[in-house]
Amino acid sequence: MKHAIFQDIKKELLEDALQSFYYCVHLPVQLLDENGVSLLVYGGMNDYCTFIQKYLRPGETCAVFHQKAAYNALRIGETYTFTCHSDLNHIVYPLLIDGIFLGSVLVGPFLMEPPDTSMMGAVANRYRLNTQDALTLYETATSIPVVDPQTVNHLNRLLFHLFSNITKEENEQMRAIRGRSQQQSKISDVIQNYKSEELMYTAHYPFEKEQMLVRKVRAGNISEARDVLNDLLGYVLFTSGYSLVGAKTRSMELCTILSRTVIEAGADENRIMEKSSAFLESLSDIHDLDALCFHLQELTESYIGQLFPDEQKMENDVIQSAIGYMQQHFREELKLQDVARHVFLNPAYFSSVFKQATGTNFKEYLTDIRIEEARQMLIKTNMSIVDVALGCGFTSQSYFSKVFKARTGFSPKAFRS
Repeated sequence: MKHAIFQDIKKELLEDALQSFYYCVHLPVQLLDENGVSLLVYGGMNDYCTFIQKYLRPGETCAVFHQKAAYNALRIGETYTFTCHSDLNHIVYPLLIDGIFLGSVLVGPFLMEPPDTSMMGAVANRYRLNTQDALTLYETATSIPVVDPQTVNHLNRLLFHLFSNITKEENEQMRAIRGRSQQQSKISDVIQNYKSEELMYTAHYPFEKEQMLVRKVRAGNISEARDVLNDLLGYVLFTSGYSLVGAKTRSMELCTILSRTVIEAGADENRIMEKSSAFLESLSDIHDLDALCFHLQELTESYIGQLFPDEQKMENDVIQSAIGYMQQHFREELKLQDVARHVFLNPAYFSSVFKQATGTNFKEYLTDIRIEEARQMLIKTNMSIVDVALGCGFTSQSYFSKVFKARTGFSPKAFRS
């Protein structure tokens, strides 16, 4: 009987994609079913995995571990990098069709640094290997591919783009899941900061942040408007005891304030009122806080999209192109001159335009991108702190830890825990 995944996606298409990926990156890749069992394999099992199999504890199968990792990837809406029970690295991407999880694509195993006695000692102790078997394990580990953290990040992106586009519908579903996951993470950070500051439930509503949101919307700064909105939502959830009714009430108020703001700034009144009415009508069908927060974020972004006249589009496109380039190359030693060259502007002029559009300078914005990526890696992977630091473009773990704590209020280790 044909497996469910092959009823929705042609087997030949999956075979071709997996085979091309394998021959390009030279890493094992598999198609797994919903239980983590292999359906298609390119690359085979290495000697290390074959050797360690006989020492695994009851129930500690690769399929179980891979299934758990796939569900973690499904929860965050994108690829997930993880370390298995024998300390080997993998990347997994879930396949979602019509909202149903049918299986996943697994890349690996690989290492992010050459095997050493410390790594092998940990595995040997975990499975109580004798000296001879520990030496054998080390010998087999030397044949496992070593991939540096920066390349692993690119492999994540390659895997996502290749398999998320197999069906457009799946791509849109995963994009929505990822957007909600990222927003939930940011709101959670805000709430943790309020907790650390021991904010009292009787504290006054931060109207100054509401006014800041209005300014960001009027300026058309989507990313910063999103950040301020999530800060406000974090405050509302924390001080209301996570009340859905309270969050809906505040959402209606923000909808009214922002709609009036963009209309006064020149947006088409009829279109804005249509969006506002649709949002208010949809509130009765929303029954959880995450959905409400994401819906309000989408409304805010749509207001901004309606606000800007055509004559400002060119400058906005330049800034978006610059930001896109920064998001692609932030792991490198990126300089303002490099980005200015990419958008064909004089560096001094680009610096001025960039700050006016984003409200911050190039260096600070680049640091924000790197810290945001680090936050996601700390949440979504179990990579070491030093690998996260290097993978996000920081030159050392100590400098990364210093900047991360200054931006988030937590050390990388404390943030992860």
